[in-house]
Amino acid sequence: MRSSNLIVQIRGQLLAHLANGSLEAGGRLPAERELAARLGVSRPSVREAIKTLEAEAASRCAMARVCSWLVPPQ
Repeated sequence: MRSSNLIVQIRGQLLAHLANGSLEAGGRLPAERELAARLGVSRPSVREAIKTLEAEAASRCAMARVCSWLVPPQ
């Protein structure tokens, strides 16, 4: 079981990347592998963080985990 604290931290890092412009609002998210390498975490942890954002309606994911941001962080 992955630490929920780690998932929250990854979620925050993804939103921070969106806020500072390194991830584009309305743009496609990088592949989970790339995000995991960028953040220094595992792919399953990135996947869980993306699921959290998706549940919060901050991102939308389709088949093959192609995700895009719906709204910028508040």
